[in-house]
Amino acid sequence: MQQNLWNGSYNFALQDCHIGNHHLVQNLWIGGWMRGADLRGFHVIDLAGSQAGGYEIGGVFAETAALVGGSLSWLSLPIRDFAVPAYALEVWLCLAREIRQTDEPVLVVCDGGHGRSGTVAAILAFLLAPDVVGHDPVTWIRRQYCPLAVETDGQDEYVMRMSHDATNCPLLD
Repeated sequence: MQQNLWNGSYNFALQDCHIGNHHLVQNLWIGGWMRGADLRGFHVIDLAGSQAGGYEIGGVFAETAALVGGSLSWLSLPIRDFAVPAYALEVWLCLAREIRQTDEPVLVVCDGGHGRSGTVAAILAFLLAPDVVGHDPVTWIRRQYCPLAVETDGQDEYVMRMSHDATNCPLLD
């Protein structure tokens, strides 16, 4: 079943491919605002940059927030829709370390839950569980989560570059 929705400047299909939150590895989850992402009980990494008002989640992302200038209660890492993140590997390594240090679930979320969320979640899943994800995080997240995850060639190349660079440096302490 598909439902066409209007989102500002373009139409897209809302498919039943991933409604709600979806577990990936360890305490890492993924979702989309327009696909029923549920914030209750989750720390949130908001990639849309538009949903950050009014939620008090705690200071779990303090180190990453210091690197990127984000909030301590809600980590906002805005990425333009269909774009490649502008963040260096250091941000992802730091974020993966903080995710590993919390026992609570962490939700990576953007509007639709495909491109930006898929890109970031593929990188974080690789850093958190490289033996589970394997050498191709894009293929892994498409099989594990949704075939539409990581929408553009640029996003695909970015994920592969980050995972390759991570294998050539100390991952996490």
